Amino acid sequence: HIIDFENLGELLYRLHASAQSRGSGLWRVVFEKELRPRLFQTSRGSWLKAHIPFPDWDDSVRHDDHIHVDFQVPCQ
Repeated sequence: HIIDFENLGELLYRLHASAQSRGSGLWRVVFEKELRPRLFQTSRGSWLKAHIPFPDWDDSVRHDDHIHVDFQVPCQ
């Protein structure tokens, strides 16, 4: 698989911004722990480290060919 880390970082930034504009946010993003350093080297890397929660748990499913984005939506 070829991962475009620069565009992935931009996608996460824009998802977060869009969610915030609607009164929500990102609760967590599941992405392979070993690949995160490359994501953090992108132009959005510092921002991602400061604003996006990446869980430290390790599950049995690899996330090197996809990500999971969970939104934090307030109940009404």
